[in-house]
Amino acid sequence: MESEKKEKTIMKLKFTLAVGLIFTLILGACWASSGRTEISPTSTIVEPSPSPAPPTPTSQSPESIPDEPQVDLPPGAVIVYRQSGGFAGLNEEWTIYADGRVTAKDGSQWQASPEGVSDLLYTIKSLGFFKIEASHVSIVPCCDRFSYELTVVTDELANSAATYDGAPSTPSALSSAIQAVTNFLDRVKGSS
Repeated sequence: MESEKKEKTIMKLKFTLAVGLIFTLILGACWASSGRTEISPTSTIVEPSPSPAPPTPTSQSPESIPDEPQVDLPPGAVIVYRQSGGFAGLNEEWTIYADGRVTAKDGSQWQASPEGVSDLLYTIKSLGFFKIEASHVSIVPCCDRFSYELTVVTDELANSAATYDGAPSTPSALSSAIQAVTNFLDRVKGSS
């Protein structure tokens, strides 16, 4: 009896030490990267082609932000918004079309008005989203942070920008544009 009790106590101690070691390694990795790396938003301004090319498949890890933003959108699409990362390793994507259709990466669909999409594009333009200058992103943020990528195409302009939670150099135009898109998506998903 006593040897079984001793054995259980030793097993509990080993388990506790193993969990503590794993936790320490994770915190150490986060600490090592916090404050030492900075990801600046990316941006590319290009003239859209008269007929958009089909989307190119990309495999993007939930923790990474692309080095070069994607500007290709499906035919009729005007906005693609991606959110990835976090503790659960989310990898979500929404596509907003000029006709008001909204699709999610998982196949879910909603319908907004074309006017609502036009208003959203006007808001994004008035926030200065298309004036965000290009910069290079190659460092992956740590831990539970979310990364965001917003691609917007109008008849005259196209721009794609990316950032992550807590990035000190995120332009307010990008933060505000992301907020406008998430508010729009919340309204559209909530109305169905």
